[in-house]
Amino acid sequence: MIIRIVGAVIILLTAVTAGICLSYVAKTRIKRLCAMVSSLYILSGDIRYGMTSLPAACMNIARGSHNDYLKNFYQRLSIDLNKDEFIVFSELWKRLIYTYVKEIYLTESDCEVLCEVGELPLHLDKDMQIKHIENICCRLNDIIAEAKSGVNNKCRIYQCTSIAAGIIIVILLL
Repeated sequence: MIIRIVGAVIILLTAVTAGICLSYVAKTRIKRLCAMVSSLYILSGDIRYGMTSLPAACMNIARGSHNDYLKNFYQRLSIDLNKDEFIVFSELWKRLIYTYVKEIYLTESDCEVLCEVGELPLHLDKDMQIKHIENICCRLNDIIAEAKSGVNNKCRIYQCTSIAAGIIIVILLL
């Protein structure tokens, strides 16, 4: 009988933990998107006011970032842009988004919007580049607002559903 009770407690704890993890993923996605938007605003500011090259602006963001994934992303971007070999910026940006950023609880649609930053018109003047970055930031802010509006309800649903599922499994097994 004790083994059944211990098993039931383990099942309930596992179910509750699953609900907490799903809630964490939902909340973390918003934080990570906000950090990406902030880094894009910094990039825009470096282009507008700093008159720095793109590799130097990326290295500045990497140095000032408190997030490891952003630091690694912008550092690698800066290093690859400083190489002497010809690199297509859009391909490099997309590859690095899927290497460093996708793994941080972002959805596929989030990554697709972030990949559009790689279409930055490097051959055009800085005003067009800034407008392109600000357009992407506005779209990301819309995604963030949409995610924020439903995150509390989703978290509550994840937690309640996981508890209910755990209780149902325990009842079925006892």
